[in-house]
Amino acid sequence: LPSGAQVTPFGRWSREGADGYRLNAGTRWAVLSADADAREPGSVGAAALGSPRGLRLTIDLFGEQVAGGVRPTERRLGIQGQIGFK
Repeated sequence: LPSGAQVTPFGRWSREGADGYRLNAGTRWAVLSADADAREPGSVGAAALGSPRGLRLTIDLFGEQVAGGVRPTERRLGIQGQIGFK
């Protein structure tokens, strides 16, 4: 992967009410783009102080199953993205 990119698999399970559950599994792709100040060797910018700044993009692709006592089991396929500055 390019510098600053990361792929991470994940899985989650949680209770939904008295006799239900939520199960999902997928993968997260994350990219952190450092600013020019952080890339300069020997600079005294944000990276040298231990707090890199830049754009962060994450995309989750996942499958989910939700089951409850009286309702039918639901299955979903989803994609979720998030963008921010760090």
